[in-house]
Amino acid sequence: YREDGKVEEQTDAIAQGYSVGRSRLILQAKAHFEEMSRGRMRIVVTEGSVRLEAQPPRDGSPVPSALLTAGSIATAHGSSVLVRAGSVADAERILSWRSGYLTFHDTSLETAVAEFNRYGSQRLVIGDTATGLLRIGGNFRWSNSEAFVRLLESGFNIRVERLPDRIVLHSR
Repeated sequence: YREDGKVEEQTDAIAQGYSVGRSRLILQAKAHFEEMSRGRMRIVVTEGSVRLEAQPPRDGSPVPSALLTAGSIATAHGSSVLVRAGSVADAERILSWRSGYLTFHDTSLETAVAEFNRYGSQRLVIGDTATGLLRIGGNFRWSNSEAFVRLLESGFNIRVERLPDRIVLHSR
């Protein structure tokens, strides 16, 4: 499916799958494929199932496969795939950026900052380990990282260092 809800031709989705470690995708689902940093791809399944199979070797020997059911979130890089089973609500929360929001539930600040950096224009940086380990939750507009930073500054024990090219978050 495309973001506008229209069905993509299956060959387009399979072509996307081939860009991830020469794998094959068999789709019977509503799934979102997203290119991430460092050559990784994230596959988020919200309905049905997706079978991800490695490309068979020339000798025809068996290959491993992964079945991604609704709620599954897979991260693929090269020939490696990490699958995390979850609820459909978890999968939809990960896709909330499409409606302009980032939704976090007991998420490390390090992970939240990485999501803001993926979609926003103002770069956020974790200044120390303790800050990155802080757990947060809530819905935030991905286009308004400044409001997110103000909330961290006023509601948490976070010191903010505003630099011309980034905002650094530190423990107090």
